[in-house]
Amino acid sequence: MTVNEFIELNRVELELD
Repeated sequence: MTVNEFIELNRVELELD
């Protein structure tokens, strides 16, 4: 997993919260 993919996953989780 690349850093960009990791950042995007975190961004999605933040939006869901």
